Amino acid sequence: MYAAQFMAAMRKEMNVENLIRERNFQPIFNWLDRHVWKRASLVNTDKLLIESTGEALNAQHLKDHLISRYLG
Repeated sequence: MYAAQFMAAMRKEMNVENLIRERNFQPIFNWLDRHVWKRASLVNTDKLLIESTGEALNAQHLKDHLISRYLG
């Protein structure tokens, strides 16, 4: 559920699918480094998620991902 929410937040800032298609992973790694990896040991998970994505854990992001992947 967390990964789906992080991905949704990344998609607001960049075209993740095009970056993956082009095998240009550095912008994705840079986002994860800034928003997740460098902060993960400093704050609790709930705070990290809010700081990284702008909202508390939201199951809708996982639901959207599953619908897109398996029904879309």
